[in-house]
Amino acid sequence: MFNVKEQDELGPSPLPNQLIDMSEKEILQSVIEFIHAKFPLAKKKAIGESESLLNSGVVDSMGILEIVTFVEDEYSIELTDEEVMEDNFETIQSIADLIVKKSGASA
Repeated sequence: MFNVKEQDELGPSPLPNQLIDMSEKEILQSVIEFIHAKFPLAKKKAIGESESLLNSGVVDSMGILEIVTFVEDEYSIELTDEEVMEDNFETIQSIADLIVKKSGASA
C-alpha cells in the first residue's frame, strides 16, 4: 500500500484519454463530433460553434444532462452544480471552453 509521500514521488496520475495532451482545438473537435452524433439536428441545421444549441431547439434540458455526462465521462472531470448552468452549455464553444478551464488543457 502506498503512503502519501510515495504517491507524490510517482508524479501526477495520467488522465484518461490523454486530456492533458489535448489542445483546445482537439477538445472543440471532440465536442463537435459528440454533438453531431448525439443530436443529429445540430448537423442538419449546420449549427456553428457559437450558435445557441438551446435557442435553436437542438438541445433541451434532458440534452444538457447527456452533455454533462459526456463531459464528465470523456474528460474525467467533475462538474459542480454551479457549473451546470445554461451559459456553460449554450454553444459548442462554451462547452469546449468549460472543458479547457476545468482540465487545464493546452492552448
